[in-house]
Amino acid sequence: MLNVGNASMHDRIYDLERKVESQENELVCFAFTYKACLRASTKDLLHRLTLLEQNSKLQVHEPNSVRLTRMAEIQSRIKNRSKRNSTLNDSSRILSHSISNLNSAHSDILTTKNRSILKPSAEFESRKSAKLEENTPSRSNSRIQLNLSNGMMFGERSSSTPLRKWLSNIDMKKNSSSNSIFSPMRSILSTKYGMRDPIYLPEQRLLQVFMKNKSILLAVPSHIRSIDLLHETEEPQLHPKLEWVHGYRGKDSRKNLHELPTGEIIYFTGAIVVLHNPDEGIQRFYTQHTSEIKCIAVHPNRLYIATGQTSRHTCQKKILREHRMPICSSVELDCILKSDQTQAHIRIWDSVTLQTIRTIGTADDVFQRGISCVSFSHVDDCSLLAAIDESYDHVLSVWNWERGIKVAEIKSANDQVFDCEFHPLLKGYLFSFGKSHLNFWHFDGVNLFKHPAVFEFKGRDKPKHVLSCCYTQSGLVATGDSNGTITLWDLKMRKTVKQVTKVHEGGVWALCQFSSTSIISGGKDRVINEWNDNDLSRINKSIMVDENAGTIRTLTRLSRDRILVGTSKNSILCGDMKAGFNYIHVGHWNELWTLSAHPDNSQYFTASIDGVIRFWDIYSKMSTSSIELEDGVTCADINVDGLIFAVGTVSGIWNVYQWSTKALVHSCKESSQPISYIRFSPSGTMIAIATREPNSYVSVLDWSNDSKFIRTNNTELESKIRVVDDAHEINNDEAHDIQWSSSRSIISFETACLLQQVPGIMATERSPDNNYIAIAINNGAIRFYSNPVTSILARYKEIFGHGEFVANIAFVGSKLISIGAKDQAIFQWKL
Repeated sequence: MLNVGNASMHDRIYDLERKVESQENELVCFAFTYKACLRASTKDLLHRLTLLEQNSKLQVHEPNSVRLTRMAEIQSRIKNRSKRNSTLNDSSRILSHSISNLNSAHSDILTTKNRSILKPSAEFESRKSAKLEENTPSRSNSRIQLNLSNGMMFGERSSSTPLRKWLSNIDMKKNSSSNSIFSPMRSILSTKYGMRDPIYLPEQRLLQVFMKNKSILLAVPSHIRSIDLLHETEEPQLHPKLEWVHGYRGKDSRKNLHELPTGEIIYFTGAIVVLHNPDEGIQRFYTQHTSEIKCIAVHPNRLYIATGQTSRHTCQKKILREHRMPICSSVELDCILKSDQTQAHIRIWDSVTLQTIRTIGTADDVFQRGISCVSFSHVDDCSLLAAIDESYDHVLSVWNWERGIKVAEIKSANDQVFDCEFHPLLKGYLFSFGKSHLNFWHFDGVNLFKHPAVFEFKGRDKPKHVLSCCYTQSGLVATGDSNGTITLWDLKMRKTVKQVTKVHEGGVWALCQFSSTSIISGGKDRVINEWNDNDLSRINKSIMVDENAGTIRTLTRLSRDRILVGTSKNSILCGDMKAGFNYIHVGHWNELWTLSAHPDNSQYFTASIDGVIRFWDIYSKMSTSSIELEDGVTCADINVDGLIFAVGTVSGIWNVYQWSTKALVHSCKESSQPISYIRFSPSGTMIAIATREPNSYVSVLDWSNDSKFIRTNNTELESKIRVVDDAHEINNDEAHDIQWSSSRSIISFETACLLQQVPGIMATERSPDNNYIAIAINNGAIRFYSNPVTSILARYKEIFGHGEFVANIAFVGSKLISIGAKDQAIFQWKL
């Protein structure tokens, strides 16, 4: 009876399994059918909308966007505003210093007698006397206060698709006077943040803009006769192209330096993969990623490259493009859908043609947050790709990358994973390592089987991290840990073969197979050692890299027994164990906010919180010299004659240097707070200094052409114009005829129409010919608009390369230089 009951139960279970399988097949078929129907419906909808727009007759009326009551209120406010000698309303300090004898390098160019100070307000004095002790926000936070984030959480999809972002220009004009929150004139961001599009007040010659429920009135220049906020202005006639990259992500990446058969060195920074030929001085770029790249792997054929990126679906990052222009065809829709892959994914591409072969992970959000490591299989047809994401489970997945199909996945570890790699000789074997773990894996074609390694400590403490791994010529696995130990493992037997301790102080951060009989190691002590891969006996003499390069993070063997070294300070060196190492690339390794261009030649300089000032040339594409300071640099500027330059530091000190000799000629302790902005006057006789006092401070300023006025923006979203002589604030009636020497103020007439349309503006800069203006955005993009921007429908040219936070931009001759705050990369664009 029992056997009969078991048989009956097995039959019923079998029937249930068949039903479930049948239902799964039906669901898959339904999903494919639904997608096909959706795409067909979308194409039909676009076709109908296009015909509707072509056949409609536009009747555009001047929008009656201002009510009489509001007009009366504004008129009353303007009439009642009297001219008075007011001091600064900010709790920041702006100081104007007089400069004399600029051409004399050895004279005391900045003396107390020549310095006139704009007196701080009574409010500031009371705060100072009360000795308010508050935490000073970082520069990134101060800039972000001017910006808006999209507020998306980790792992979420953006609710805005290209179809939802599509907006008919006819609807925009027809609904321009609507006050409904559902009007097309009110974007999703407008509804969310309580913002409205700008309003032009023709009688007062004012432009009213709204930011975070604040109304800001900006004077319209006298030469601007009228403004049509709904006129589609043309984009600038320029074709920006990435020309050179100074940057390398070395401080938090591993095994991200490789050599190609072409002699090129391949690495990444920001959202750009760089293919650099140091012998010919040429760079090529793969630019299809939409967020910062975290890992890279080279196929065994040394032709195909796999790179993994992070997701943009976080509260810190923004989706790149807002599609305000109509989508007119299904082909254009497909292109937009393909370019807007903002989730974490892997791209496999050809290193010769720079064309994408396959994208993995874009369909179903299979990767969370980002890709920490990728690896190609080495045996059979090399068709497998292993990847580990940055989710809380650190999921290891194996893909048939040629078909784009996932064949297996499993949770890999509880803690952070640093790298994974297939075995070069054994089919289906791979390993992964990271914080407090080393795991060996076997893939049988269907499932992944995990085998944690067991360390033999011999009285030592267990290492906190396994920091590096490589294979030997015989197929053994060599690991380096945080205790400074190198261990050889048999992957099949999963046991220790040989071990040598205390080879590097601070841990073994890099391992690399160097020859058929040896491996090399690099550590936190900046030392490179060569070892016999059978008994781990030392070969040859150790060599140490330059102290300024930082600790060793990556080692790669090149042709002719050369070694490529990547360091924690984002530098790349090349050399050998006998002759030593030379720099291929030097860069910054901490937040990079400061950029200033020389007015007369092809040079510019950058400065970082790391305290290093680096000088660059746009033609040689090299760093010409550098200055090291004890304090981090927050801002800088070059005088109009190019003879001197000034930098502000985090300790409240500002220094003046001679350009030709880089000698320090003046230093002043201005405040206990960091210097937030520094700017020379167009006359070359004054310098304005702003300090980062608590609560509110000036973040950017412009001088007028005659050096009589300054225009400031502060962190309270206020734009003020002041007379330099007595520091009193003027009203908008007096500002119509002022001509400004630059357009760096974010809240200004030149960019007012972008404040609501492009939240997240980090910096602005006007072209030397004044024809267009460039804006840097905190999503990593740079846009070019015709100057000034007088329409919310202004067309633009957009370029992208930085992962996020384009901190600053500057024009140097016919080039544009951009710097990334987080990726510490410097991009040179040809315009």
